[in-house]
Amino acid sequence: MSDSEFHFQAILKLRENTRDEKRNALELVLARGKELRTGLNDLDQLLIKRRNEWTREQRKRNVSLATLRFEAEEFDRLTLLREEQVQRIEACREEEDACRQALVEAQKEVRILEKLRERKEEEQFEEQRRRETRQLDETNQRLDRRP
Repeated sequence: MSDSEFHFQAILKLRENTRDEKRNALELVLARGKELRTGLNDLDQLLIKRRNEWTREQRKRNVSLATLRFEAEEFDRLTLLREEQVQRIEACREEEDACRQALVEAQKEVRILEKLRERKEEEQFEEQRRRETRQLDETNQRLDRRP
């Protein structure tokens, strides 16, 4: 293996490793996004449950002003948590897009290098075929010159 082939193989291996790192990073971000969406769903379910409970309790009995304030504060707190979760999901989606783009670029680099390697192998094969053909021609010429 020549120096250029060795360097080429090393570069290809580096690009493949980079691509794999980008793929792993995307998988982590996707998993985090899934967790965030699950958390949002849980918050939504909790908000619905609490709203139903509060409505039921208010219909059953007279509720004090302090209880109403507490329930309103609790509802506001849960709503704020939900909004923060939505913001985290949006940030995660942006990160997902960036990771996808980085992965696409890394995959392109690997494909380009693989195509170059294939082309180089084809050139080497053709060069070897030409050498063999030339040697056969020379051998045939020598055999034709014999008396």
